[in-house]
Amino acid sequence: MYQVQRKRHGGLFWLLLFVFAFIVGLVLGYGGIRLNQARTETEPQKNVRAGSEKPSQTEEVPLDRPASVVVKPAEEAEAPPEANGFFVVTQDGSVCVFRLDAEGNREFSHKLPIVLDALRQTDRELFQKGLHLPSRQALLELTEDFAS
Repeated sequence: MYQVQRKRHGGLFWLLLFVFAFIVGLVLGYGGIRLNQARTETEPQKNVRAGSEKPSQTEEVPLDRPASVVVKPAEEAEAPPEANGFFVVTQDGSVCVFRLDAEGNREFSHKLPIVLDALRQTDRELFQKGLHLPSRQALLELTEDFAS
């Protein structure tokens, strides 16, 4: 006559297991964040006894002390070869690059792939007079502009 359906056992078990796993995940995630959080304090915390006031987070800097650290520049190290710049000039029908040393002496470095006949008259005169370039980056930009 009437059939009685059996209850599925274990539905409540799976629900509780899911809630428990969710809570454990939240706790571990929060704990991991707290462990990996970088300390922003520069001074160690002072020991605070129970009942005493907590130290102020925003302490005023005395007027006789600077608010920031004064960084003294290090002594100048020996400059790399390109620190004194480059000199670009036409020589024997091609554009040559010379390195400049501390005394201003020129040392041949290489030739640039710039065709002088393809340049305008003003650019050719500029290369004949010579160009002083302060860095390797400026030399690369010049090569890119005139070699194409």
